[in-house]
Amino acid sequence: MHVPNASAEIDAYYAVGKLLYDNDDFCRAADVFRLVALLDPRRGDAWWALGACHEQEGELETAAAMYETGFHLGEQPIDIGLLAARALYRTGERARAQEIIELLKRERPATRDERLQSLEREMKEAGSCR
Repeated sequence: MHVPNASAEIDAYYAVGKLLYDNDDFCRAADVFRLVALLDPRRGDAWWALGACHEQEGELETAAAMYETGFHLGEQPIDIGLLAARALYRTGERARAQEIIELLKRERPATRDERLQSLEREMKEAGSCR
């Protein structure tokens, strides 16, 4: 009896999603990345790509939700955390954006990633107006 390699199948789905994304078919790519995220919720790159598809479609609130979910469930927490914080900030969810920044700062206190510092500067320069 053949037992399929779930990881290889998920990787194949992801590759299809990436091909669709690279060809600007963001709606269909989002469907594929959504499937990958459902099959392997800890796969940060799927949440990242799903958020990027929604961002390309002008759906920033949905993108922020996908990035934030990926941040809490997935891998690559600094990268997807930055995307989540930036998208949340841009949708007016400044308190939630700041919570993610604080989590990132606690997670990486020694490195203080330049991208994190850049996002903090961007948020401070923009002020706290909603």
